[in-house]
Amino acid sequence: MANKKKFEAPQTSPYGSLIQSTGETPEPVARPDFYRFNAKMPIECKDYLQEMAWRNRTTITDYLTRLVMADMKQHPDWRDTLDILNR
Repeated sequence: MANKKKFEAPQTSPYGSLIQSTGETPEPVARPDFYRFNAKMPIECKDYLQEMAWRNRTTITDYLTRLVMADMKQHPDWRDTLDILNR
C-alpha cells in the first residue's frame, strides 16, 4: 500500500474547451414598453377574472388588456389628452 497515488485537482477548468467567448457583445433585444402595476381587488374580482380568463382561453393580463383597449375605443376623446400617445 505504499504506492498509493495522491489525487491532484487539474490546474485548468475541465470546461475551458467547451465554453468559448467570441469576444462580441450581444445586441440588446428590443422589447415594447409595458406598464407593470399591482392591484388590490376584492376576492370576488379575483374569482371572476380567473373564470373569465379561463373561458376566453387567455391570461388575466391579456383579459384586462382587452377590456382597457375596448374602453379606449369607446372613449376616443380621452385618448387625445393622454401624454404618451402625443409623443
